[in-house]
Amino acid sequence: MEKKLNPHAAGVLKLVVPALILLILLTANISACAATVYDWTGASGTAWTTPGNWKVGGVVQTVNYPGIATTDIAQIGVTYSFTNQPTLSSGTTNTIASLTFGTQNNTTLTVSSGTLAVTGAIVQNSNNGGNITSTFTGAGAITCGSLQVGNANVFPPVLAVDQTEIISTINSLHITGNVTVNSTDFGVLFVGVGFINSIFSLEGVQL
Repeated sequence: MEKKLNPHAAGVLKLVVPALILLILLTANISACAATVYDWTGASGTAWTTPGNWKVGGVVQTVNYPGIATTDIAQIGVTYSFTNQPTLSSGTTNTIASLTFGTQNNTTLTVSSGTLAVTGAIVQNSNNGGNITSTFTGAGAITCGSLQVGNANVFPPVLAVDQTEIISTINSLHITGNVTVNSTDFGVLFVGVGFINSIFSLEGVQL
């Protein structure tokens, strides 16, 4: 005997199935567009394009590096200290979404050929435990949407005089948006004041 689907159930299925398909498509799209955060370790050398020099979520990479997708986020000295300084020498344009320098190490980022294109911000985080400097150098180019030195919400210990700095000696640096330099201080009455002085230094650079 042939069984017929209840009209009410059929109506529900007509609504539910398209909704499920839409949900699957949206989930896949979000997954495809999600940014990947890469942390520099320099474990395999100095080359930016060597996957083994980067970790994602604590996992050493074997295939990818920042710039494989334009939504990639690169962090240098944020999570790991390192010995080998990063060098980009691909001769092409390597595009990422943002680049953050932490306080684990002083960093020298060399772009010897080609361009490191950062569509969003380059940020140097404040160090409230000493001095920190990141230097851009090389015959290549760096472009970015904005540049920030220091964090407005990071304060020094009382009586400290710390310095957070970006120095650029690279052949070409092109910043399309704002340059923000955040210096902060913190004081205690009858004790004294501490300072984090943030500096952006251009030395012979073509803007």
